[in-house]
Amino acid sequence: AVAVIAANKTRKYKSVLPDLIDSLNKGTFERQYSAIGEAATDIPFIMPGGSAGSDLSLSKAERALEAIQAQGENRTFINEKGQRVVKYKGTTTIYQ
Repeated sequence: AVAVIAANKTRKYKSVLPDLIDSLNKGTFERQYSAIGEAATDIPFIMPGGSAGSDLSLSKAERALEAIQAQGENRTFINEKGQRVVKYKGTTTIYQ
């Protein structure tokens, strides 16, 4: 069999590829890599905020996301001519 792997994925997984190919050639792939998947299913999912059935408040996360959004709407910087530039939503104002 022949396999073709995209160059960007080769760079990403270069540390794993030799072991992966060796396990395929030796016939140990299922034993070696299925154990990884089984271990991941045994990890419990824990909800922050207390016991099962308790309400989870996302108000802090929502406020933080709104602050990040507002921060991106209003930008002030100095351009190459030394002028102050204010960008608010879709409007750009240049001060002399």
